[in-house]
Amino acid sequence: MWDGIRKIVKELPIQIKICFIDGSESDYSKWINFPSEGYGDIKSFGPFRLSEVSKVKIDVVEDRKLGRLLKEKKISHAKEVGNYLGKEKIVFEEKGGVFIVEVGLSGQT
Repeated sequence: MWDGIRKIVKELPIQIKICFIDGSESDYSKWINFPSEGYGDIKSFGPFRLSEVSKVKIDVVEDRKLGRLLKEKKISHAKEVGNYLGKEKIVFEEKGGVFIVEVGLSGQT
């Protein structure tokens, strides 16, 4: 599952948030890395144990800046993200433009 999450974050202009078993959450980030076995690292949060993650939230709406004087354009990547997660057999649910992947469902680790 984690390889799939890393690929989709790398390929699309989306953001993810890591939610932990203790109820804490990271900020949304466009970057995630796995520096060693069993550990992840997300921008502005730092390293964490994968075993302490309860879910991953994927914000599929990109706010694209078109210029200083123009309003940001919102672009949904829901179709691409949904297709990719389905292809990788990653179980998710969608709530208001955010895809939620419950870690541990269907054998996901």
